[in-house]
Amino acid sequence: MVVVCLTLPTFVATWAPLAHWSCRAGASRIVEVDAWVPTVLVNSPYGGNASGSGVIPASYPGNPRSAPTGVGTIQAGGHSGGAFFEVNLSLSTLSNSTVVGPGANSRCSSLYLLSLEQPYQFGFTTETLPEPNNTTDQSQAESVLVNNLTESPTFHNGFELPNSPPIDTCGGAGVDRVVTSSYLRLSFGVSVSGLNFTLPFTLPFVQTFAYAFPADFGVWQIDNLSAQNGPGGGWAFSYAAC
Repeated sequence: MVVVCLTLPTFVATWAPLAHWSCRAGASRIVEVDAWVPTVLVNSPYGGNASGSGVIPASYPGNPRSAPTGVGTIQAGGHSGGAFFEVNLSLSTLSNSTVVGPGANSRCSSLYLLSLEQPYQFGFTTETLPEPNNTTDQSQAESVLVNNLTESPTFHNGFELPNSPPIDTCGGAGVDRVVTSSYLRLSFGVSVSGLNFTLPFTLPFVQTFAYAFPADFGVWQIDNLSAQNGPGGGWAFSYAAC
């Protein structure tokens, strides 16, 4: 099991000699569903192509192997897509309880614990990320229905503002670039007793991207999604002709 959204208890005092507060998860789960989580999200530059893969760590929920497993996708012509793997998503309540004996005082600062566990069956798939215009990744969809059945987490993989030098091949040769990222920020929306909650978490997956820009074709503005405070992942693009 991997806990992906657990707000750490807040220490009220460093130590209590007779009894202390402890934050504990409830014995029963209030939500348990299959979910599809992206290993990688890939944008291709308009006119060019891109590939990307994310490495699921050994024994991570959803990885059937005891070794790291790479899962990826190839995109072209300004289109975008993601590679997804199946996990079991569970939600439990958190509550404060008194524990007799010495220990550090801690109280829950969140009502719920979200965790990923091994699925009932392992699965891998790829999906297209809809966007209104393949010359730019602006207004790209931030969630998809995987296999038309299960909703994936929410993510941000679209273009906002350029934060890296553009790629310009006007009057020149084609350009290839390789990019890496060490994280991908996601969030799950859950509903409990009619109340909706958004629970964020970060996947610690190493992702590798390869981009190819054609010769004498145009200028691509770049939003590096793994720049400081970014959502993680590779590049997003906005294209202009020569």
